[in-house]
Amino acid sequence: MKSIFKVFLSTAFVFLCGANLQAQNAEYGEASYYNDKYHRQPTASGELYDKGAMTAAHKQLPFGTMIKVTRLDNGKSVIVRVNDRGPFKAGRIVDLSRVAAEKIGLITDGVTNVKLEIIDKESEKELAVKTQKSTKKEVAKPVKIKSTSPKMKSKNVSQKTTNTYTNKVGEMDGFYKVSMEKVPSGNYSVQVGTYNSYENMMNQVAKLHEKWFSDVIVQVDNSTGTKIYKVCVGNLETREAANEYKKNVEKKIGIKGFVVDLD
Repeated sequence: MKSIFKVFLSTAFVFLCGANLQAQNAEYGEASYYNDKYHRQPTASGELYDKGAMTAAHKQLPFGTMIKVTRLDNGKSVIVRVNDRGPFKAGRIVDLSRVAAEKIGLITDGVTNVKLEIIDKESEKELAVKTQKSTKKEVAKPVKIKSTSPKMKSKNVSQKTTNTYTNKVGEMDGFYKVSMEKVPSGNYSVQVGTYNSYENMMNQVAKLHEKWFSDVIVQVDNSTGTKIYKVCVGNLETREAANEYKKNVEKKIGIKGFVVDLD
């Protein structure tokens, strides 16, 4: 019996959207984009989603707020208008329309780390007041990584540092939050490893997360009578997009993967 699922690792923290928008008007987290199936579907504001319009979804910003979204890896940015609510996956702070995602090269990556800035001054003032009231009740503390090893020192995590999921010899070490989500068939991914050891598979997943691959997919194959774990990255709608993504994967981590059908 075959099964495919996404594996999500995170250190013991969650990016809280209200707490992250500080007085300096900046929020850090992951950006994703709308699936084309939502084109012409109603948004939370009542507008119909238009994949060709420069719009976005945010959990709390007022509808109509103009925001600037900048990729942290290549510096590309785009200005969009908030007209929907979301995204609702941990760590993600904004969902971009398809055309906006294209402008920062997000289509092949699917998810990327970004900086979000409000450029509508009135909304910025309103949110700053809400944020100040919120931080009086709960002050954001430096994020620390828990570890089972007393010799490992916890480190503050910021948008410029890479999360540490493995130790010096490339093995998982510490506490992890793990969840699974069944992956629907029909899309494409890039396979980067095959393992018959659960431990080795999880170590590879951890290494991929350290390289900012948040969309990691694992296929569990029992067809031969021996359990085999196939590790993939990316969840692309077309084979063409997956082939482009494969090139980016090789450049980023030096692994020559191959495109697979998530079926």
